[in-house]
Amino acid sequence: MKRRVTAKIGHKTNYPVPITVSKGERVRIGKKYVGPEDWDHWIFCKKLDHEQEGWVPEQVIHRSDEDEFGTVLADYTAKELEIEAGEKLFILKELNGWGWSRREDTGEEGWIPLSNVTSDETSNERLFPSLEILKNGNEHQRKAYEAIRELNIMKDMKAYSPVLCGTLPIGINVKGSDLDIILEVYDLKTCEEQMIHLYGDKKDFTIKRLSIRNREIIKANFFFKGFEFELFGQAQPVHKQYAYLHMIIEHELMKRDTQLKSMIIDFKERGYKTEPAFCEVLGLAGDPYEELIAFGVREGLIHSN
Repeated sequence: MKRRVTAKIGHKTNYPVPITVSKGERVRIGKKYVGPEDWDHWIFCKKLDHEQEGWVPEQVIHRSDEDEFGTVLADYTAKELEIEAGEKLFILKELNGWGWSRREDTGEEGWIPLSNVTSDETSNERLFPSLEILKNGNEHQRKAYEAIRELNIMKDMKAYSPVLCGTLPIGINVKGSDLDIILEVYDLKTCEEQMIHLYGDKKDFTIKRLSIRNREIIKANFFFKGFEFELFGQAQPVHKQYAYLHMIIEHELMKRDTQLKSMIIDFKERGYKTEPAFCEVLGLAGDPYEELIAFGVREGLIHSN
């Protein structure tokens, strides 16, 4: 998923020779970035050959305790785009206040500060506004919003780009529906430790690792303020994860057919999971989680990954 933006102010890099690191590489870890901008979770790193240094996102570095060295978890380059006000770009990925961007005219790619651009897209082309819907929704949705806010989970897990998915934001929740928060996680061990530290004392807390579609994931569940929370992390951008794509497809389908919502709720109250309920109504056979994605692509509701 990409969004088109216009540069409102220009950007010049302070690092003409950007640091580029590879998965499995060892680097020397320096200070964390501290500044007035909303640029949390950047670490200044130096390659062991001393030829390159620069800022690397904390999410792609694994360090043991206070070790001054870390291991790179995913390929990364700190290449920045130098842009002028008025330029048109596409934001391909957002991370820690920066966006990996593609210049519309030449196709050149690199990082730019998100504060330097303004979006050209309509709201339904951006990340789904789940929290805003809860904040301004019905009584149950507002209670869920207050639970999320009091738990401070979106801020505490900010490094993992958390997004609320599931049935509550699109109004097809039934009794027992949980609050699904998906995360972009490359260091499962560090994320697991953070989850245990933050939520291990919550009611019925459990945490485990699984393999789903040949991808290792981490999943934590617990109760807070009467709501069950499920945190689901994997090494994939949140807007490409199935939970997010399913929610977008389901929301768009219910906009097309206003009678669909009551039909889905009826199936769910009879014990169906959400995606099987939609596939039952749509007449889709096979794996409901895969088939709903394929249907969404065919119908133009989402773009193919």
